[in-house]
Amino acid sequence: MNQDIKQKTELDVLFQFLKRYRMPLVLVSFACAVISAVISLMIPKEYESTAVVFPPASLSLDLSTENPNFGYDIEADRLLQILQSKEIRDSVISRFNLADYYEINRDAKDWLSRTDKAYRRDVEFKRSTFMSIVITCQTKDPELSANIVNYILEMADKVRENIYKQNVKLAYSKIMDEYGVEKKITDSLYSILQKRFNEEGISGLLLLAPNAQLNFNLQEMTGKKSETAAVSLLGAEILKYRFHFDRQNEYEMRAKRIGKMLEYPVSQIHILDSAEPNYRKTYPMVTLNVMLSFVLGFLLTSVYFIIKPKG
Repeated sequence: MNQDIKQKTELDVLFQFLKRYRMPLVLVSFACAVISAVISLMIPKEYESTAVVFPPASLSLDLSTENPNFGYDIEADRLLQILQSKEIRDSVISRFNLADYYEINRDAKDWLSRTDKAYRRDVEFKRSTFMSIVITCQTKDPELSANIVNYILEMADKVRENIYKQNVKLAYSKIMDEYGVEKKITDSLYSILQKRFNEEGISGLLLLAPNAQLNFNLQEMTGKKSETAAVSLLGAEILKYRFHFDRQNEYEMRAKRIGKMLEYPVSQIHILDSAEPNYRKTYPMVTLNVMLSFVLGFLLTSVYFIIKPKG
């Protein structure tokens, strides 16, 4: 009973307050709404474009073909880091001349950092709960927003491939150097042996003889005319040649295998939705701004009359 009376009293007080100050409350709230609408209409319109992609489960194209599933959290986080990389950011800034778009003077020492900051404000990357990556760009031109997002997608595959093949290129360069050294040694040994064979009248087929029969074949081919020490020395030279020739072949095979890795493309990211120009502005939101300004004006005016000294 007392609670009902108390609630009724509070409602009466509120009603009396609104009735007494209805004109200033309405006028101030309406004025705030009008001012907000005017300012919102003066702000340049901005348009947003979005793309949704999934990372592949593997960088290898063969593995991705055999197991064409999407990547999980680890692959999504790696792709997110690549999308946020300085290489892609600088490439976008240069490609679309964003310094001029943001009206930043290139003569200023901090023009690049200011452009970078503006880019980070307008371009957003986030991982969804479905392990997809959502790329969003908001600019004053709907086509520019879509072009930036699609260019980022294009650059992402190139950067991923460069990172993956960077170590492969180093391995290929190293194995080719080792192959070149072994080939030089092998060619030198072959020239020496060929000269000895011509002097001794020995067939070059001796190089193909098994190691266990090498000394016997030498004795047979030389007609046992050569000294045993000389024959042994020639056999040692042949074994040395074979050793380096085998290593040369091994390096050559490894170089071919690594070279194929450089030729093969890496798996590309899975594009669920590419960016398209959206001609419906996303900023400023005039209706929302007007409503918030009206409510804020009403609350501030109410507070003013509540704390205003009576008199």
